[in-house]
Amino acid sequence: MRPRGIDDAAVIERYLAGEEVSIIAASFDVDQKTIYNVLKRNDVAKRQGRLTEAQKLDITARYAKGESAVDIAAALGVSKGTVYTVIRKTDTGTKRTMGSLSTEQEDLIITRYAAGEPVLQISRDFTNVHLQTIHNMLKRRGAVDPARAKPRVGAARESQILDAVRGGSNVPAVMQSFDVSEGTVSRLLRKTRADGEIIDLPQGRPRVYALDETAFDKLTPECLYWLGFIFADGCVYEDRLIVCLASVDVGHLKKLRDFLKSDYPIRHTNSVSSFNKDSTFVWLSPRSRHIANLLRGRGIVAKRTRFPPPELAESRDFWRGAVDGDGWLGVSDHHAYVGLSGQAILLEQFQDFLRETQITDSLRYTPTESGVYRIQTTDRVAESIIRTLYSNAIVALDRKNVRAQAIIKRDFTKSVLYKDVPIYDYLSDTEMLEMLRSEDEDCDE
Repeated sequence: MRPRGIDDAAVIERYLAGEEVSIIAASFDVDQKTIYNVLKRNDVAKRQGRLTEAQKLDITARYAKGESAVDIAAALGVSKGTVYTVIRKTDTGTKRTMGSLSTEQEDLIITRYAAGEPVLQISRDFTNVHLQTIHNMLKRRGAVDPARAKPRVGAARESQILDAVRGGSNVPAVMQSFDVSEGTVSRLLRKTRADGEIIDLPQGRPRVYALDETAFDKLTPECLYWLGFIFADGCVYEDRLIVCLASVDVGHLKKLRDFLKSDYPIRHTNSVSSFNKDSTFVWLSPRSRHIANLLRGRGIVAKRTRFPPPELAESRDFWRGAVDGDGWLGVSDHHAYVGLSGQAILLEQFQDFLRETQITDSLRYTPTESGVYRIQTTDRVAESIIRTLYSNAIVALDRKNVRAQAIIKRDFTKSVLYKDVPIYDYLSDTEMLEMLRSEDEDCDE
């Protein structure tokens, strides 16, 4: 069965023009195999020999120096798989072992360790390296301070650790209080299970980062806003919530992290968006099966079938979050405007909201070239929508809220209101999952 929305002629034309299969697939919201099936069905020969020998040597040299496959792919305009294929076929001994440390990284770690920083804290800034790798490196380089060596955990301390966990202390707090590693706490919990005692922990394993798993349980105005924002700019994958924004909006991602009462790291990636090849992104990916299941139950599923239930669709806070995520607002030639993009099923709910709030019943959504739809308006109707959504807003995206407050006051003289157009600096679900698997560098936020 052919996937809906796939235009064979458009796929073939873009492929023959040299566009990457990964980008074509993302624009149709399908996987790359589907695009290859279209080419095969139409007897289109696959491209061969796009990389010169010089480019292949450049790939192996950059990879051997520690540059990530994602960065190399972005620099050369090829897919990450192409980079790995070149590395795999190049028999030069340059294939890098994942999780290794460069000499510069080792020197930096030793400097921080000598300054008294705990190894566990240092390891969180090197997310692609195991904690044990750092311990082994310190021993190999003769940098271990005997005075900081931890004593073995005796029976008395084991009992104290387990009592703390039974008493409700979370695992990070226990690790800090008793100066033990996550592995030690995990070992003790496995031991208790073997003895017939089960100590319940979220997801059945120690939680390294703090997270309020009840954050979305009660539909407060703040919760409704973030649900709208996640409808627009987030996705749920297995037991993870993934929210990815353009790097300019890292402050908004911090607001979400604060709402979740979390200390999960905000990471950055050089993943290439199918809309803007020069974009860099920041992303947050807390892990919670409870939150993931709750969000799915509230309609956050595949973007093509997302449908907010009535308790969300009736909320102005929800729609403010959606406009902050996938909408635009501003002033052009002293005329206010506002718009929202998304699937037709979502925009129909927005139309119902505008009718119920007696703002307008005449707005219609229209299709775009990318396959999604948009609804937009100007002047008094736009001002009324903005006033309804953004007046006394408990939380909003700063750069849009500044414009909204000026429009509410009818102050059209501020330069910040002008030259505002829809910014397509976001990743599709497919691109977000690829980014999640690559888990590029940490963003020290």
